Amino acid sequence: MNIDKLIQIANYILKKYDFSLNYTKLIKELYLADRECIKRTGWSMTGDLYRNMPYGPVLTGTYNLILGKYPDLRFQSKWDSCFLTDSKELKAKTNIISDKELSVLEKSILDEIDSKYHSYSYSKMIDVVHDEKNCPEWKNPNGSSLPLTKRDIMKAIGFDEVTINHFSEEEEVYMYEESLISSLENL
Repeated sequence: MNIDKLIQIANYILKKYDFSLNYTKLIKELYLADRECIKRTGWSMTGDLYRNMPYGPVLTGTYNLILGKYPDLRFQSKWDSCFLTDSKELKAKTNIISDKELSVLEKSILDEIDSKYHSYSYSKMIDVVHDEKNCPEWKNPNGSSLPLTKRDIMKAIGFDEVTINHFSEEEEVYMYEESLISSLENL
């Protein structure tokens, strides 16, 4: 997960709500945007991992950052320097966060998702992701949580096994290259 890009994605949506939004609604919009990006490109916008939870699919890293429970303290510190969780609201600490890491397509997807759901409450957003027409990959965890993989999402969208395997292999190579670059940066 690229923390700088994730911060820019979250802030891009928060701007549309005067820099404060119920974090359940934010997570649902981000999940739907990520899902749409996968549908169009085969790639995740956020690079986050997913879980099925009682209120629908969740981007687990984003959720943990919002709760202040992300295991990598460097990522949590970066997130906390930009956002504050106040009760159930995520608030930007500044309105000056770049969006330079977001592509034109990613911004377009975020705009489309927000335009469609801008007036929805967080509880209506939960209804949206619980609806099998919108998110057939969501499985009710009955009060707990269940794994949800990118493969599950791709199958639900309609990708065939050959295509899913191709993107999985590409993603493994990408993650390996990212880890090499990261290790070089730490020298």
